[in-house]
Amino acid sequence: MPRAPRQPYPNKLNSYFDDGKTFTNTISLDGGTDKTTARFSVTNVHNTWILPNTGYDRNTVALSVNSKINDRLSISSKVNYTNKYSDNLPGAGYGNQSIMYWYIFWQPSADLDWLKNYWELGEYQTKIMFPFSSFPSNPYAVAYEYLNKSNRHGLTGNISATYNIAKNLSLQVRTAMDWTYEDRAQQRPYDAGAKFQYGSYRTQNIMSQEFNTDFLLRYNAKVSKNLELNFTAGGAALRNRYIRDEVRADSLAYPGIYSWPTTSAPCYHAQPVLLPGEQLLRCALRGLERLPLCRHYRAARLEQRIGHSQQNHQFRVLLSLGERELRG
Repeated sequence: MPRAPRQPYPNKLNSYFDDGKTFTNTISLDGGTDKTTARFSVTNVHNTWILPNTGYDRNTVALSVNSKINDRLSISSKVNYTNKYSDNLPGAGYGNQSIMYWYIFWQPSADLDWLKNYWELGEYQTKIMFPFSSFPSNPYAVAYEYLNKSNRHGLTGNISATYNIAKNLSLQVRTAMDWTYEDRAQQRPYDAGAKFQYGSYRTQNIMSQEFNTDFLLRYNAKVSKNLELNFTAGGAALRNRYIRDEVRADSLAYPGIYSWPTTSAPCYHAQPVLLPGEQLLRCALRGLERLPLCRHYRAARLEQRIGHSQQNHQFRVLLSLGERELRG
C-alpha cells in the first residue's frame, strides 16, 4: 500500500454500517359458523441488518380451529410452521470473526476505503489485505467471506378435546408436538487468522422433537349447601429426541471451494460411529471418504463428528382429592 498523509477521516468509520430494515407482511383469513371457528394466516419477514451482507428471511404459516361437535364434545387445535433462512448471520464474540473486534482497533486517521478490495494483488482467495495489524481481520472480508449460513424449519402443534361424561364429570385430553430441523454451515477463507490459515468448512444438521400428552379427569359435586367435593386425576407423558451431526474440514483443498468432494485422491478419514436413529447419515458420510490433495500436495485435514443422539421418556400421574366448605 502506498504511503498516505496522516489526516482525519470524519465519520468514515461509521460508514461501514448500514441502516437496518425489517419488512413484515401478513395475510389472514378467519370465519366460522355457530359451532366452528377457524383462522388462517401467512406472514413474511424480510430483514437486512446493520452489517453489510447480513440479514434473514422468515415465513410463517398458522392455522387454528375451534369446534363444538355436540353438547358433550368440543375440540380445539393449532398448527404453526416457520422457516427462517439466512445466507449469512453476523459473528459475535471476542475474535477476528467479530466486526466489533475490528472496530476497537481501527484508527480515525485511516481511510476505510483502503479495505474494500480485501484480497492482496495477485493473491486472490489466498491472502487477505489488512494494514497496520494482524489481530483483527479485514471487515469487508468478514462480511463477504466469513459466512455463517442457516436454514431452520420449525413445526409446532397441539390438539385438545374435552368430553363431558356426565353433569359433574368431564375428561380433557391434550397432545402437543414441537419439531425443529436446522442446516448450518460456516465458511472461512484462506488466511482467516492463525487458526485457519488454509480456511475451513463446517456443517451441522440438528434435529429435535418433543411430544407431550396428558389427560385430566375432573369431578365436582355439591354435597350439601355448605360442602363441595372436588376430585381430579390425570397423567402426562413426555418424549424427547435430539440428534446432531457435524462434519469439519479445517483446511481447504482448494481456496474458495466449499463442498464435500468425491474425487479419488486419498486423504485422512475418521470412521464415524453411528448411533441408533442415525443410519441415514451413512449416505452423507460416504462422500467424505476421499478428499483431493491441494496443488501443493498437502492433504486437507478432515474431521467428522456425530454429536449425540438422545431420547427421553417421562410419565407422571396426578391424583388429588379435596373438599371445600361453603359459607353463606
